[in-house]
Amino acid sequence: MKRLLTTSIASFICLHGMSYVHPNFKDSVNRPTSIAKQFAATAMQIWPDSFAVKPGEKARWSHDQGVILRGIDQLWNATGDAQYFQYMQHAMNYYVKEDGSIYDYKPEDFNIDHLNNGKILLTLYQVTGKEKYKKAIDQLHNQLLNHPRNTLGGFWHQKIYPNQMWLDGLYMGAAFYAHWASVFHDTLAYNDITRQFVLVEKYTRDVKSGLLYHAWDESKQQKWADPITGKSPHIWARAMDFVFVPDHTG
Repeated sequence: MKRLLTTSIASFICLHGMSYVHPNFKDSVNRPTSIAKQFAATAMQIWPDSFAVKPGEKARWSHDQGVILRGIDQLWNATGDAQYFQYMQHAMNYYVKEDGSIYDYKPEDFNIDHLNNGKILLTLYQVTGKEKYKKAIDQLHNQLLNHPRNTLGGFWHQKIYPNQMWLDGLYMGAAFYAHWASVFHDTLAYNDITRQFVLVEKYTRDVKSGLLYHAWDESKQQKWADPITGKSPHIWARAMDFVFVPDHTG
């Protein structure tokens, strides 16, 4: 349920979908006027400082917060309202210390989901030029340089998921990679970024419907993997949305 709420809020902030206002917003005078702003106000009230998986628990370095903050980032770009930038910076400053270290980030896990917040750090670095954001970004990029891959060069989704590529990884990792390449003018990186999309397209597509299955196991060893194709049995709508909704990172 938490993941559904997270995705819904971020999607509607970005795409201006159907209306929803948190019940606590009862004052019509102060209520934000646009649907996107309503969703942003809800998110900023629910998660005022950082993203806790469950209310009352300690916040963790989580891709979920990056999903929310990408919506906030795009709203800031659309409106120029400084409160949205300040919210992003406040949220990331909970994790990124002055020496550039990232609280709760474990590079040795090689979890591609953990690169998602890097998109926000790139925005913060572009705007502020602060060295601590650059150091944090370097850590995330370093993960990519050492991240385990399958025999075709595709990033594993996590170290604990060997030989598996998931649609989510394109949103979490490849989009960060592309934004990084744009900011630091590494045009050669786009060859590697493109490879990730080409592999997912080739090995997850359903020939009948044209839709993409959620994952592909190159080794065909997972219990969910088709023994011939290595594809997972299900097409996951949220992952399709993540992959194909424009991220506008460059």
